[in-house]
Amino acid sequence: MDETDTESMLKNLASKYDDLQARVNELERTRQLPLAAGQRSELTWNADNTQVVPARLGPATSGSVQTSSAIRGKDKSTLISQFEAVQDFVASLRDDPPPDELLHVSRELHSLSRITEGKPCLHNRNLSIHGNQEDILAHMERLLPPVNTCHALTEIYFNYFEHCTRILHRGTTNTLFRAYFNKSILQERRALCVPTLLAVVSIASSLGTFPECDVPAVHGRVDGIGAYHLLRNHLEILSTKEWLETSILQIALLTLKFHKSSVLTDLEKWQWTGQILRRAMAAGLHKAEYADVDVFESEVKRRMWLTLLELDLTFAIASNMPANCPVWVGALPVNVDDGQLYPGQKQRPRGHGLELWTDGLCQHVLAQSFNDRLTAYQAVSSGIMAPYDIVLKHTRHLEQVTHDVPVAFRLDREQDEAANTPHRLMAKMELDFFLRRPLNACYAPYAAEMRQDDKYKEARIPWVQGCTISICFQDLFDPKFPTLDLPEPRGLWDYYHNVYKWDVGQYMLANCLELQRLRHLNTDGTDVPSPVFRGHALRTSVKVMGWTIEGILKSLEDTIDPLSRRIGRHGSDLRDVVKWTAVVGSLRMNVNGSRLRSITNELQNLTTQLKSRAVCEGHLSSTSYNSAEDDVKSHLEWLQDCLR
Repeated sequence: MDETDTESMLKNLASKYDDLQARVNELERTRQLPLAAGQRSELTWNADNTQVVPARLGPATSGSVQTSSAIRGKDKSTLISQFEAVQDFVASLRDDPPPDELLHVSRELHSLSRITEGKPCLHNRNLSIHGNQEDILAHMERLLPPVNTCHALTEIYFNYFEHCTRILHRGTTNTLFRAYFNKSILQERRALCVPTLLAVVSIASSLGTFPECDVPAVHGRVDGIGAYHLLRNHLEILSTKEWLETSILQIALLTLKFHKSSVLTDLEKWQWTGQILRRAMAAGLHKAEYADVDVFESEVKRRMWLTLLELDLTFAIASNMPANCPVWVGALPVNVDDGQLYPGQKQRPRGHGLELWTDGLCQHVLAQSFNDRLTAYQAVSSGIMAPYDIVLKHTRHLEQVTHDVPVAFRLDREQDEAANTPHRLMAKMELDFFLRRPLNACYAPYAAEMRQDDKYKEARIPWVQGCTISICFQDLFDPKFPTLDLPEPRGLWDYYHNVYKWDVGQYMLANCLELQRLRHLNTDGTDVPSPVFRGHALRTSVKVMGWTIEGILKSLEDTIDPLSRRIGRHGSDLRDVVKWTAVVGSLRMNVNGSRLRSITNELQNLTTQLKSRAVCEGHLSSTSYNSAEDDVKSHLEWLQDCLR
């Protein structure tokens, strides 16, 4: 090749490189641009419905599906924009001067929010200790409650927190803790035992249901947020090699069970889960088979990996993010009690039938459908919406999976006392949420449109039903209507509202949109049948009145009431109560002017109830309460922020 040919070839390559670079730049620019108003992304799907090829951007037809983050539960601005009267109400807050009654109600609510702000943890202490590992371990040991309390809290932890998301093995964990308290543990085992023990007692004590849960608070020792930060500090100083150990990954997974909403947001949990996920993959937990380990360790790793996958999926849904975890491969976790597994085991035990409750039943049942739930959610969360008929194929299958759960998970097994113990009920609830969250997330983008031609009826009806079934679990734990024999039932009540806050929001959105649809149709009847949850009828208002305007309003009131009664408790949020109170108020009337009056009245009634309750519970004095001291503008801005 002569010099001329070489020069020509180089120029040709340079030209191709420049062209390729320009294409990449244009692709990046396009990817970062939001869809223009009135446009949607159209797709071409292969025959097997597994691959998507972007085709073009074009004008949307009337009622086209858009991937609004609000529809999946996070973007408050877009969410409230679906209710015209609430938008008008927010606009009236910007009047100069604002109406006197709006100024009064905003001042009252803002002042109450400062007084009754939900407690984030027992003491709200940040116990971050930065130093070497020994310093952190020593500080952890000083936080541990007495030995008897540790043993009692460990039992509570295994009864309530090791069902759907398995991390620890009961027998070996108890043996490790006993060795620690007997001072017969080696130093290297101490570095694994102390963080695990601190995590277990902190998670169990945060339940607040039994007398032992309050002992750490009395001693001024353990609290959720402080223990959480200590554990994160401990994990941060570990080497990459140490992260390959199963015990270290267990400690990391335990940090995901700190359910108090103040510890991490759903988005932060999703981000932290992703970091642990990659650490676990580096340790080989994603493999179908585990070489060079015995049956016991293989089963523990299998449980941990499935727990990580489940949490990544559920946090992705709650934070409106894509689920990036891989599909499940390999054998399912065996359905046995922990007592049937032990170190050094040579042969994998034979699993029990699904009709028998075991320590491993919940996770075994979930594992059977994990890949189906993951694939279904990915169809609506990848940034490009799947066609409606493709999503329906996923949801029809998942509805059948939810319907066909084993009889052990029924709520109406009155003949079996063990089936309805508090920790059993909590396990059943947790399993139902893991199954139902991907379903509701798939329905929402279509169902929330509430089109006049009801094109998405097959998504709308089960979305409203499914969200209502999820919210009905709170009725089991509400201390106003005690159904459980517990020293302090409000512990499970707090747990429900802290862990399933996204699902409560989905219920409110689904039923408010359904109520708005009925208003637009000028009818009080609807085609949504009352849900029956595995033989257990739910929500008397829905069952008796059906999904009529009156029935939906009563059901929404039944949900806002416990939210308002929880103001001042762990994880409560007055902003959510104000937001949904305003939305429900806007839907009580048909005439727009009456709706604005209705919103104001609803917020005034809420203010009266909260002030009365705050006085009764000692948050404020009936003689010293003064809400008129602060800047007027800050009160109005606070109320506007609630309704964004």
